[in-house]
Amino acid sequence: MVRPRDLCRVVGKSGAGLVDEGVLPLAHFLDSRDGDAAAASVEVDEQGAIVPTIYIRSGGEVSEYLLEPHPLHEYVGETYSRAIAQALRPLRSLSHTRLAALVTPTAQRVVAW
Repeated sequence: MVRPRDLCRVVGKSGAGLVDEGVLPLAHFLDSRDGDAAAASVEVDEQGAIVPTIYIRSGGEVSEYLLEPHPLHEYVGETYSRAIAQALRPLRSLSHTRLAALVTPTAQRVVAW
């Protein structure tokens, strides 16, 4: 059985620009070192709260950015937009606006599963 927290939405970079790589297993994204990319997924903390998480792969290294949980699972608004923009900083060569537009709704959809 695949659980939502085992999946992530991946947005990568190609010669043609940004590529929505779709929903992939999180382990595949974390283990791969192929190109710069961002992934949105969810984690569950010690108290059982759902925590939206952004993973950034840049220069072969992966960084994890935990966003604040929301009691109603509404991960939209200025607070989340700023947190995502901060997480995306290592990917300066990617279009932040376009990347955030792909990653932000994904965090909300993944949590809804």
